[in-house]
Amino acid sequence: MRSIAVGLLMACVFASPAYAQSWAKGLFPVTSHDFGTVAKAAKTEYRFPIQNNLQQELHIASVRASCGCTTPIVETETIKPGETGYITARFNTGSFFGQRSATLTVVIDRPRYAEVQVNVKGYVRTDVVFNPGEVNFGTIEAGEPQTKTVALEYAGRSDWKITNVRTPSEFVTAEVKESNRGKGRVSYELEVSVKEGAPVGPLQNELILETNDQRIKSVALRYTADIQPLLSVSPKTIDLKDIAPGASVQQRIVVRGAKPFKITSITLDGFTIDYQGTEEAKAVHLIPVTITAGKEVMGNGSALVIKTDLPGEPSAEVETSYSLQNTNE
Repeated sequence: MRSIAVGLLMACVFASPAYAQSWAKGLFPVTSHDFGTVAKAAKTEYRFPIQNNLQQELHIASVRASCGCTTPIVETETIKPGETGYITARFNTGSFFGQRSATLTVVIDRPRYAEVQVNVKGYVRTDVVFNPGEVNFGTIEAGEPQTKTVALEYAGRSDWKITNVRTPSEFVTAEVKESNRGKGRVSYELEVSVKEGAPVGPLQNELILETNDQRIKSVALRYTADIQPLLSVSPKTIDLKDIAPGASVQQRIVVRGAKPFKITSITLDGFTIDYQGTEEAKAVHLIPVTITAGKEVMGNGSALVIKTDLPGEPSAEVETSYSLQNTNE
């Protein structure tokens, strides 16, 4: 009877709303975001990550907002174990002004039901307008700098000025040039640049424009970019297992580039690589390769190197693992 009572008690604990809130809230590394002060009609979004640290799939059934000033978007409905999904909060700066805040309620229905609340807030000022409403660089090839121009219009005080621009990334710079001033209106042009050394992957944050306005001292401008590598290869690793000297393994490799290219060589120390190449420059190469172990190969793994004719002769690498069965034959 005691074990039954304990079991019933534990079932009640696990089914309680407090427990459901606790386990689910741990999936959200960030539960609040302050947009700060933003301009009218500026594209203002924040992506809340959801990290599935469970052993089961996570399913987001829905998300609702407490205020029309924010539109919630489920980017990833099903999140596999070990993966990360996102809920986006979009601040509706075109139709709501002043200080605004919203609570987003995320409803999870698998592996079990729970609700988690995240919060956003910000101040939308009507006297500043950006055109366009964000700096969207789109996709940029790694190592290729790019610059975008944004117009800023201010209506109000005739002595209003931008005094400084703060950029949170060392790979993003911004220059401000005043283009017009008069009759209570001030115009600026912002040149925002992504520098050559920007790392591969998504790059997004906000520029902070500091002003001489003592009431509202700054305004934010969102920027986004997706830095793509010159080359990418699949698979990332090849397991040759316990390969014997002289034995061969067949493998198919896919190499993608930001622009058309030719493959000039494929090598792996201690191995002979036979592959079917092409003289045609293509952005995607599907390559069948035959990997044959030599008799003098040493070690337990090295990188298969794929070289190309792209400027600077960039190459891609595939990690390999192997252990020779018998190095004395």
